[in-house]
Amino acid sequence: MTNYRVYTGELPSFEIIQSGGIYQIMFNFIDVEHVDEEGNASSEKHCKCDVIEVEVLDYSTIVASIVRSKYSQDDVEAILSNYQLCKDGEAETKYEEYTDKYNAYQDYRVYAKSIARDVLNK
Repeated sequence: MTNYRVYTGELPSFEIIQSGGIYQIMFNFIDVEHVDEEGNASSEKHCKCDVIEVEVLDYSTIVASIVRSKYSQDDVEAILSNYQLCKDGEAETKYEEYTDKYNAYQDYRVYAKSIARDVLNK
């Protein structure tokens, strides 16, 4: 899910909010311009970020939730199956597309792991 908000100071790298038994982890902060109904730019700093919710703050739960926020189980199965075609030499004209999607998925997993480490080391 995506969240929009006002912030002060430096753009955060991640934030954690606990509400009851749920932890909201916000990450992937990006500056965005905010305009009012009349088209005037706001003087406040606005950003958007991705948000996941977990009940337990542990490494595997955080990593899985971040990855799942972008890739469904069906997506992952297709990426892995298509990449296997590349490894078997059967991808034909789709080799580059399948490899790019696999590499993007792996890069996102590495990113999710770095966020999980940062959250747990806070």
